[in-house]
Amino acid sequence: MNGDKSAHQCVANQQTDSHFSPAITASSIHGEWQRAGHQAAQRLPTPEVMASLAAFHTESESMAPLIIWQLLHELSFASAEGWLIADARQRAGIADCFQFLLEKWHGILEDEGIVEQREQRWFAGECAPSLPSIEQRIDDGKIRLRRCLDWHLEGDDFFNALFADLHTLCEVMRYPQLAQSRLSPHESCPLYPAMHQRSMLVDYLDQIAASLMQTAVQGRDGPQVLEMGADTCHDDLHQLWDRQACPSTQLDAVLATDVLHRIQGFDAMLQSIWHALKPEGVLIVVEPTQDSALRWITAAAVLQQATEGYSQPFMQSLSQEAWLQAFLRNGFHLVGDWPQPGTALAFTGYRVFMMQRSASEMDVET
Repeated sequence: MNGDKSAHQCVANQQTDSHFSPAITASSIHGEWQRAGHQAAQRLPTPEVMASLAAFHTESESMAPLIIWQLLHELSFASAEGWLIADARQRAGIADCFQFLLEKWHGILEDEGIVEQREQRWFAGECAPSLPSIEQRIDDGKIRLRRCLDWHLEGDDFFNALFADLHTLCEVMRYPQLAQSRLSPHESCPLYPAMHQRSMLVDYLDQIAASLMQTAVQGRDGPQVLEMGADTCHDDLHQLWDRQACPSTQLDAVLATDVLHRIQGFDAMLQSIWHALKPEGVLIVVEPTQDSALRWITAAAVLQQATEGYSQPFMQSLSQEAWLQAFLRNGFHLVGDWPQPGTALAFTGYRVFMMQRSASEMDVET
């Protein structure tokens, strides 16, 4: 996610000449950081825009299973005799790299009662909609989605980036090498980062992260900050503490925006960040904390699976508690997280975490 002004730029523009005092206790510093997060989280968009975002989420969650079911019909998965995912994939000529995605789709459909599993085979459920009714409902749903995109500054481009033609998705799943040319809006702008630019939600989360970053490094002389985003090179991330630009224990803060959940070796990455931070440095993370059915059926989901070809999930769906446990076992402790449950925009499932590196390497679990 990238707003019009990055967190690092905001820090640079608002840097003060004060310095940390040794007398300041950790608890008082944490209190200051927490107040900064609370204040930033209260700077909400207009009620009309938030209502548009809520309507988009509701509509997209109801429409996503229908799109999945339509695509499985197009791929000739559904049969009265039932099917095994791997066998149906091979019959349809779908590449191996999409096995996980297909399993995820079946899980979403099972939750909706559209399919059910009996003796390891999948069958259409009693409430599975017919193909003609699906097509009409999807068309109607897309019309409603376009009408509730006031929360996104580039609504039409965002909508077009989300959805690809049904036949195009099938073609890419059979021939993954076509993914970039068929699914990317244009060569210079990868689809996944493009989908996460210039939206009200992005700006809201960025303002919280920027406020936390500003407060965390305020008073430090020439703070060293590293920003990691969706377009950051994975090889660079995995070798974080070996990079000459970011030697061990030299960073005051790391901002990781919408990237950690897509990295294999997730714990190793957190340990890399731990080693790169100075003692008591901070990690600010912006991540989804709940599953969204729509994100598994977008053009971006198919593109990323095709181009990265992971045999393991390329996007981890972690609950808030799972995120906290991951930070804890890798040597971090929680300062705060926003937006908090029950507050406006908490329903989006995105969270800004502020974690502090434990001072002792003995705190890191191996």
